Amino acid sequence: MAEHKQCGQCQQYSDHFPRRYRGKRFCGACYWYFFIKRECSACHQIKRIHRAEKRPLCYRCYSKVTPCSRCGRVGRPIGKCLETGILCNSCANAFRPDGKCSLCGRITTVSLGKKFGIDKPICDTCRTKLHSKCPSCGIRGVLYETASGVSLCYRCANGITYYCKSCHEPIKGAEKSYCNRCYAIRLNDRRTEVNAASFSAPETEKFFRDFVAWLTSSVGPEKSAQTQNRYAEFFNAIQDAPANWQSNVFYLATIDGGFLRKSSKPRLYLESIGVQFDASALKDAMDLRTINNNLMSIRENCGDEFRVHVELYFDSRLQEYRNGKTKMLTIRLESSSEMRLFEFFARFQNINKALNELVIKYPGIRCSLGAFISYLKLKCSTSINIPSFDIEQRLAFLVAELRGGNTSPQVTQLYIKLCLQVFHSVPLYAEDHNFSVQILPDGFCVSNDSRSYWIPSATSYSATD
Repeated sequence: MAEHKQCGQCQQYSDHFPRRYRGKRFCGACYWYFFIKRECSACHQIKRIHRAEKRPLCYRCYSKVTPCSRCGRVGRPIGKCLETGILCNSCANAFRPDGKCSLCGRITTVSLGKKFGIDKPICDTCRTKLHSKCPSCGIRGVLYETASGVSLCYRCANGITYYCKSCHEPIKGAEKSYCNRCYAIRLNDRRTEVNAASFSAPETEKFFRDFVAWLTSSVGPEKSAQTQNRYAEFFNAIQDAPANWQSNVFYLATIDGGFLRKSSKPRLYLESIGVQFDASALKDAMDLRTINNNLMSIRENCGDEFRVHVELYFDSRLQEYRNGKTKMLTIRLESSSEMRLFEFFARFQNINKALNELVIKYPGIRCSLGAFISYLKLKCSTSINIPSFDIEQRLAFLVAELRGGNTSPQVTQLYIKLCLQVFHSVPLYAEDHNFSVQILPDGFCVSNDSRSYWIPSATSYSATD
């Protein structure tokens, strides 16, 4: 009653395939013909090996000496055999030929659904949904008509019950060897052994094992098996940690910040065994990560002319932080402003032109650029000056934004404020709630308790008609 599949060599249908080789199934007849008795070049035993193999290797030795075609690791269990080579059991789940399912449209592994009268490719999910449910156990799959006239799955039709090899309880679902919980426990234990072997320090290995035991008791073996590989990265990062690393800002910045969140499992475990984190150090480490990311962008855009000065400036600023003369937040804000500056510099290839355009678009950035520009003036031969705020240039920029389609409330509000200053001498710092704005065909009518002001539309009149 097993489902018949097609032999990859003779294209005949069969329910038994003794061997898979390079992505093909081999039925019994093809297996005996193509896999002849030969001496394995590795173990020197007589085994059945494909007659086309120039270097004869038996099934066991093939995985020991042949690297995975995706990750390059040797000695891993074979997960899949393709025409291009083997895939280890880890890569077999991630590396599959993809196609578009004709039913749901997803890009995934597909095949023809001829059994259901569908000649177009469908994914495994849609294929499973097309099967009927077994009325006895509820599993979707191929149903077989019994003598009583009821269609059941092959297990129920033949009265087959599988028991878990570990807990000896009846297995529900499609599994045959282990129940879901015991399978998760075994997988969790295997991954713990593999991850623990990756640590060079025995103390870190024990530390990680204790963490996995705590994680398993907290979230269960299934969730622990799914997540412990990711958490192993954190323990690899701290196995050479200095003393009091949990308050060392520059060391914390080298660790992925996701592991240091309040809800992160590694942090919850560390706090449960008495490790205390300094909240201010974590905040400064987060700012330092942003600074390092900004510096990477700056190095790409600043060119050779300013690269050395940028490095020396931020080295001096970080030294000031170590000496307690400035805050990491201040340096982060400066680095974000410098990153913006050199993005404009990469476009215009002129530092003064970049400054002028930057100040027009972001007027408030002048404050955080002041110290850096003063430093460049002393170190560079080029004359560099921060332009003063020009309200007309700022207004022209906002008009261009509005005409370009950026009609967000923030841009419109800034445009109205500047127009009040330019045309009616109303201070920019006037409170918003003192005014009410009415949209007119040719602009805006801005009113307060005693006066009304007309402001022209930023777009042409023909666009508003």
